[in-house]
Parts: sequence; structure tokens; C-alpha cells
Amino acid sequence: MRRNKGILVVLQLLAIVIALVGFYIFLSPRDFRVTTDESPRLSTSSSSMAVTSSSSSSNKEETDALPDVSPNDWELVLVNRDYAFNNVVPELGYVEGIPVDQRIVEATTQFMAAVHALDADPLQRLYSGYRSVEEQAALFQTRVAELVAGGTSEEEATTIVSQTVLPAGHSEHHTGLAIDIMRYSDVAKEIAAMAPEHGFILRYTKGAEHITGVSEENWHYRYVGVASAKYMTEHQLTLEEYLDLLRSKNR
Repeated sequence: MRRNKGILVVLQLLAIVIALVGFYIFLSPRDFRVTTDESPRLSTSSSSMAVTSSSSSSNKEETDALPDVSPNDWELVLVNRDYAFNNVVPELGYVEGIPVDQRIVEATTQFMAAVHALDADPLQRLYSGYRSVEEQAALFQTRVAELVAGGTSEEEATTIVSQTVLPAGHSEHHTGLAIDIMRYSDVAKEIAAMAPEHGFILRYTKGAEHITGVSEENWHYRYVGVASAKYMTEHQLTLEEYLDLLRSKNR
């Protein structure tokens, strides 16, 4: 009887061992499948990270390619319909009898020498530079009066003039960094092409009116410095767009 009980106990233990072995075998393939299924997801994630890293690296390279200047540099001051002049009158110097910011006298002189070498006609000359707020207001009203005298209503005349003449306090001419060149039409493209070599850009270009707030003017040049002028011209950027890039870089 005791022997039978012993055999029964052994059989029960053997059954338990067999059950445990079977349970282990049953689980092992499932565990392996889980590991295999997770691997592609891990690989995909790594790939995504690599793409993101590559994209970030590319954007960083583009930003790093910007000239080493600050959006707060004096030659990059922004004055337009949205940003008024700070009312600080610059120290003035003269080029061909026209006042400009003293700091750009040499650059303007060299630029105009290049213009005269391109076209020796005496009418091809510098005719506007620094302009006070009062002078801008008078210019605006004079242009409006001319249209009104021709039969245009004052409201319509004001709208028309505002497309090319900014209201007092919002003109780049207040900075002393903007110049206008007379008799621009014959060699306008040639002048625009060489302007960056002297630190100037053609400020108001066709197709950028929605950004600058001013219709095309191929006589109005703005000093921004040689490095910035070359970069902006190469990438076809307005001053507004360029400053946004510089601020983005400095964040």
C-alpha cells in the first residue's frame, strides 16, 4: 500500500514536471515573436530620428551660412509702413551735394563712381539721400496736390501717392542710409547688379510689394553692408525677410 502511494507521488511529480516543461515550450515561441515584431518598429523609429537629424542639420547649415551680423546693427535698421523712424537724426556727410549718413559716405562715393563709369551722362546722378520727417511730409503733400490739380480727388490722390511715397516718419530716407539715383531706366539692371559690391541693395523690387509695402522702384537703393547686400541679392530677399532669418538664427 505504501509502495503504491510512493508510485502515485512519483507519477504526480512527473506530471507536474511535464506540465512545466510544456508551459515553458509554449511561451518561448511567443516571446521570440514579440521580440521580432518590436525590432522593425525600433528600426523605423531610428530611421525617423536619422531623417529628422539630417533635416535639422541641413537647416542649421543654411542658417550658419548667414553673414556674421546682428539684426540690431545700425546699417540694418528697419523703417517701413509698420516700423516708424526712431527720430534720431544721423550725423550727415555729403556725396555730390546730397546728404547721407556720414558712415556711408565712402561707400556711396564709390558706388556713384561706378555708376558714372557705367553711364557718363551728367543726368545719371544722385538726387536724394537723407530726408527729414518734415521734408517727407511736404513731399507727400506736394505729390497729392499735383494729382488733385489734375482732377483726381484728394482721397484717391492720397491712395495713389502712398504707393510710392511713404508717409512722414516711415521713409527710409530718414535714416540717411537710402539714396535715389536719377535717370535710372537705361542702365537700371546694371546698377542693381553691381550695387551689392558697395553694400547697397535695390530696396523695392517687383513681386515683393506685399512684403515691403511699396511698389517697384528701380531708383531707390539702401545701404546694408557688403556681406548682407551680397547675401540678400543672391537669395532674393527683402530686408524684412533677411531680418527674420537673422532673428531666427539668434534665438
